[in-house]
Amino acid sequence: VIAMVATVVLAFNSFRRAAIVFIAGAQAMGMGIVALLLSGHAFGFVIIVGIMGLVGVAINATIIIVAAFDDDPAARQGDMDAMLAVISGPTSRHIVSTTITTFAGLIPLMVAAGGLWPPFAQTVGFGLLLATLVSFFFTPALYRLWVASSGGEGSQT
Repeated sequence: VIAMVATVVLAFNSFRRAAIVFIAGAQAMGMGIVALLLSGHAFGFVIIVGIMGLVGVAINATIIIVAAFDDDPAARQGDMDAMLAVISGPTSRHIVSTTITTFAGLIPLMVAAGGLWPPFAQTVGFGLLLATLVSFFFTPALYRLWVASSGGEGSQT
């Protein structure tokens, strides 16, 4: 965990950007648990493994969003129109296509009878859908609040 945090902090040269990424990971964990509760399955080892994978995908998506904001000068300064343009542009296509293909690939496991796979697939699939939707609203808001308000410079955070 320490190596992951150090890698993200060094990649962005910012504790605030890294905090946004890891808060999104915790949020994805929550979305996975919500999906588990809605599916009615028992919490177990397979679910823990699924939630760990879900957190990894959510962290990756948030890294992509934060990096896209950093690449756009207006978004880096907190311009909401620029941030919305980044979110609705190619950045979202990559994230949404990953979410859709992952969910579609899990459908056969979701409808399988018994065993370990249906709880795993339902938790990961629906958790990923929820986490993706939430990340498109959550990440820009935190970025604007924490990064853009400080001038958008990584060395100041």
